[in-house]
Amino acid sequence: MNINIKLLKDYIDGKIIDEETLNALEDDYTFMSTCINQTNDKKLYNLCSENLKNNYEFIKFLMDKFSNDEEYIDKLLMYCLKNSKIKNTELNVNLLELFVLALSKVSSNELVIKYKTFLFSVFNCELIVVRKIISDFTIEGNTKILDMLMKGFFIIYNDFNSNKVVLDYISKLFLMDIINDNNIDIEELIHKNFLTYNDLNKYGINCFIIDYTKKHDEIFSNYLACNTNIINDVIDLNFIEKHWDIYNKNNEMNNYLKLVDEVHEYFSNNGEFILHGEDATIFFVARKFNILDKIKDLNIFYFDDIDSFIKDSIFLFEFIELSDSDKKHLEKIEEIFQKYLEIENKRYMTKDCLKNIVLVNKKNNI
Repeated sequence: MNINIKLLKDYIDGKIIDEETLNALEDDYTFMSTCINQTNDKKLYNLCSENLKNNYEFIKFLMDKFSNDEEYIDKLLMYCLKNSKIKNTELNVNLLELFVLALSKVSSNELVIKYKTFLFSVFNCELIVVRKIISDFTIEGNTKILDMLMKGFFIIYNDFNSNKVVLDYISKLFLMDIINDNNIDIEELIHKNFLTYNDLNKYGINCFIIDYTKKHDEIFSNYLACNTNIINDVIDLNFIEKHWDIYNKNNEMNNYLKLVDEVHEYFSNNGEFILHGEDATIFFVARKFNILDKIKDLNIFYFDDIDSFIKDSIFLFEFIELSDSDKKHLEKIEEIFQKYLEIENKRYMTKDCLKNIVLVNKKNNI
């Protein structure tokens, strides 16, 4: 529509316009957006036709125009949601796009949580549909379809591919679902596969996630390969790099705390007077396994002079002979230490894993 300047001025000035013309103007995107641009008046939205009030392109215009007014943006979204024509499980992807876009415009934690919760609920509903379809094919024994579907991104892609903004957001949730489905967070997953941050950097975080997801959903893995921004939005590589040593130290500390707890439980079940006492035994065995400093640094032992206590403890074990019964108890304590040291060692990559990294890097010319 070519805008009639006189008509535009008359409308803004509140002059009388015949009803038929007025209805047409208030249903026209170009005319009303021009009025709003000229006046910066948010309330003009209330004069728009119902059709224009629910026009998603018009809403996007208003969200951009008044991006500093979070309350106004929320009112727009709630109005659209209330009037959205969603029938059963049919999704209005344009409405979802408004919520995704709003996340980049609001800073209020309350609104961010509100919009993310809404989008996550939509994603969960989609997962229910996907799992039902996979379950039906499983009952039918249709292995050909199941091998293609895997975790079902093919279905998600078909439902959301008309809007890339929404598809990419849903893809982020799908990526997190794949990782969380294995009861592991992203940071833990990375540390389980790479000895150092440098190893991760050489392999490439994108290559790693693409390779990892391929085992769960090949179609999704291919989509990630073409849209690596999804990975970058989900994984904060700067945080992982800065937190690398802290993560390892915390993991190691938690492992040793569990070790001490299990030794304590053993003493509780077998009598506190076995060996030369619980703390003395822990320090003696820790010294034997070369982790004395790590156990001491847990800061759970309270002595005025812990170094003297440790020295006395080692003296007791080295110069006072144990009974046969106590020797058996000592063996049990050493087995507990050995178990947790094996757990600690498993956190690091095996030589075979490191070899695989080299092979993949060569394959990708890295």
